[in-house]
Amino acid sequence: MNNAEVVSVYTRYNAIEDGFLVDLTAVSRPCGIIVPVAVTDHVWYEIGDPDNSRSAIMMIDSLRKEIKLATEGKVRPDGNILPFQYDGLELWSVLSDEITDASGEKIETCMTIMFPEDY
Repeated sequence: MNNAEVVSVYTRYNAIEDGFLVDLTAVSRPCGIIVPVAVTDHVWYEIGDPDNSRSAIMMIDSLRKEIKLATEGKVRPDGNILPFQYDGLELWSVLSDEITDASGEKIETCMTIMFPEDY
């Protein structure tokens, strides 16, 4: 399979540009989260407030404990998914080991927070 021709690539950057993911990296760094963090649009519209930029900060601050556990590799039953509860809702924190950013550079680890059905 290593010689397979790639016909199409849809990157994390494309998903952010298209609005399927909401990039929360800028607000998560001051909370001590060192990996890029995004949430699915489903999570953002269900939990966040798209008309209020403070909502992202409040969401990340509330999720800080779960995000830290996920980035430290704790309690991850299948290796890359950490299920957790937030405000009575089941969410998953999914770590991706290597992605490509907008400039084409490889990023070692990033996190996407989603509902299980978004996976």
